[in-house]
Amino acid sequence: MPLSQVAEEAAMHKANLTMSLAARIVLAFLLAAAPLPAAFALDNAPASVVQELVPFSSDEGLARLARSTAKVDFPALANQFEPQSNAAFCGPTSAAIVLNTIRSRGADLPRDRSRLVRRTSNTFGATSIRPSRASHRTT
Repeated sequence: MPLSQVAEEAAMHKANLTMSLAARIVLAFLLAAAPLPAAFALDNAPASVVQELVPFSSDEGLARLARSTAKVDFPALANQFEPQSNAAFCGPTSAAIVLNTIRSRGADLPRDRSRLVRRTSNTFGATSIRPSRASHRTT
């Protein structure tokens, strides 16, 4: 292949790349100049009142459970429940609870019935031990 033909093909290839780059720049500019979707619009609606979470072992939680029509799986789910200390793990924790519940259908797996018993919290947020299980040392 003669040198002039190689130079000509290289120039055409460079022109094609330049056109492609120019087309990309124009496309990026058009996308940037497009009107933003309504999802980014300001929401001027008044803030709604957020209801506090209710622990399921509280009186209100137990009353809500009694009124619920979707409580069939509650004992199995409560058996797998572990309180979380970091809100970032809400999704993975919920998924783990459900998957453990599905897996726990086997009769050979141990059950922790104490999870269904109401416990109280002390001043520092730790769960207190029920008096019937506590051993007291006298001096």
